Amino acid sequence: NPIDAERVLSAILVNSPAVITLQDVQGRYVSANRQLELLLGIDGSAILGKTDSDLFPTDTAQILQSHR
Repeated sequence: NPIDAERVLSAILVNSPAVITLQDVQGRYVSANRQLELLLGIDGSAILGKTDSDLFPTDTAQILQSHR
């Protein structure tokens, strides 16, 4: 049986203790796992469409943006 890549990726996102996100070319979050929700203390729907600057203090946002 071929590995179902989408199912495997979903399992990694759900079960990883690491923060895993996807951002578009403008830096807006298009996907984030539960760990980011827990870190920020907000629901995932409040994260999607936001940028680092919307979610983090300026110094943290600048560090995150420098790693993109």
